Amino acid sequence: YINPGGGGKDYRFALYADNAGEPGNLIVETAVGNEGGTGWKTITVTPTSLTAGTYWLALSFSHNTQKYYYESSGGVTRHERHPAVSNGFIATWPGSTTPYSHKISIYGTYTPSN
Repeated sequence: YINPGGGGKDYRFALYADNAGEPGNLIVETAVGNEGGTGWKTITVTPTSLTAGTYWLALSFSHNTQKYYYESSGGVTRHERHPAVSNGFIATWPGSTTPYSHKISIYGTYTPSN
């Protein structure tokens, strides 16, 4: 659930594997989205097979006026400065991330193939 900070500002989402309780390798990222107005944003990703397990959802903004919504406790959040909207997400999440206990308003929907 994001506030894109007005028109013309982009965002992008990604999925990372879990690496011992921290984000690990990039699995898949979305194209760049650009949709005005505060609310839930949906971007379809390339179909990707996943095994049962824990994953990390990631988001990136093109401008510092954009905001994500969160609860101040009850979650696990990692922050890394990287221009993923313009350059794509980092292939392996770096180990020097900033931890927060935020519970970000973000979710992914996975539909298993038959």
